[in-house]
Amino acid sequence: MRIYYVLTAALTAFSLIIGSGAMADGVGEPSEGAPLTSLAIDPELKPLALYDKTYEEEVYDGDTLLVQGRRVELCLGDWIDGPLWGEKTLPSLADALTRQNQRENAAALKASQEITEQARTDAKERETNYFPYKVSNGLSVRRADNLALSYLLTQYQYSGGAHGYFGVQGVNLDATTGKALRLSEVMEVSDYLTQVIIEKLQTKYNPKGFYENMPELVAKEVASESIVWSLGARGVTFYFNSYDIAPYASGMLTVTIFFDERPGFFKQKYLRGMADYAEYLLPGQAAAVYLNDNPGGQGSELMADGEAGKMIIVLDGNHYEEEVGLKDIVPIFVHRADGANFLYADGKNSQGEGEILIYDLAEKKPRFIGRVTRTFGQPDFSAAPGFTCHWLMTSPNYFRVNEFTPRDSKILAARVAESGNMEIEVAEKTAGQTFR
Repeated sequence: MRIYYVLTAALTAFSLIIGSGAMADGVGEPSEGAPLTSLAIDPELKPLALYDKTYEEEVYDGDTLLVQGRRVELCLGDWIDGPLWGEKTLPSLADALTRQNQRENAAALKASQEITEQARTDAKERETNYFPYKVSNGLSVRRADNLALSYLLTQYQYSGGAHGYFGVQGVNLDATTGKALRLSEVMEVSDYLTQVIIEKLQTKYNPKGFYENMPELVAKEVASESIVWSLGARGVTFYFNSYDIAPYASGMLTVTIFFDERPGFFKQKYLRGMADYAEYLLPGQAAAVYLNDNPGGQGSELMADGEAGKMIIVLDGNHYEEEVGLKDIVPIFVHRADGANFLYADGKNSQGEGEILIYDLAEKKPRFIGRVTRTFGQPDFSAAPGFTCHWLMTSPNYFRVNEFTPRDSKILAARVAESGNMEIEVAEKTAGQTFR
């Protein structure tokens, strides 16, 4: 039998929406935090060298496919080329990620045994009407520099019934110590923060869609710091599971508070960011992004998805759609220091080969720039089938991609040019070597 693993986590729903941020009467804003007129760009912040390990596995009972599984581990690389910080410069963070992966894998093994037994029983009862159960896990990096690493663990699970379930769990780590960050270390946890979150939810979503006691539920999560959150390049996003504050039909709900929007909320240490950065988007889910770092800049809503061979992008209501012939598309929001914004979309063609699509987001109107026959993913030829590694883009100034030809495969160092196109810096080594 092929062994199947499941990441187990407290899951939350994900649909990034920017709220209005209106103040409630009689509620005062916290005083801590230096006033900002624009984002504090810190040249001392350096991007991290990250990669993931993806395992795709199946469980059979005879000829019957019982369960399809996918799990992902996040790792800190040890390469020292370029401006990226890795395992050698941040050993405590590397150790913390190793422990995180070990915890998830231990829980996954236990959950694997439980869901496999359930699937085996259900398959016998339903016979020809049985559909394979599925648990597909992934991750989405929100921030990755030598101040903090913040990412989302995602999970889609189907175990019978009318529909599956999707959600996320936030992982936030101090990059120097590797210790988990509490929300109160980044922001002022107060009644006023709770009020702003509630107002943003009520402004952006239909108020009739929430449970009647939604305000009490939000207040409890904020006060106990059990609310799921991620630290982005320009602010903090809060996530709510389906059923947490609204029925399943309401979808996945989030709100984002940007640094410039309410600087008094944030501890001084975190009121800064890199001039250029990359943020991973969850396919098909709207994300709050910051297109303009100038004073008075406002957040925007960006959604990108690849479905049935199509690429769909929606930016503040501006819709773009085209046939691209790719699947398993992973969208990446790219912000350059000069203010230019792009979308990189890594996917696979019908032959299973990797390609990257590039789009310009100028004037909030998505425009296709081109595609390159390179990919962030690479199978590890020394491992079992179904195991793949992916370089993660954490900075547009320097990242790794793989290029495959009929005779050779190479690891390339690249950057995002002013035009948005991918420029190759140097061919580093032959692919298939240790993926670290």
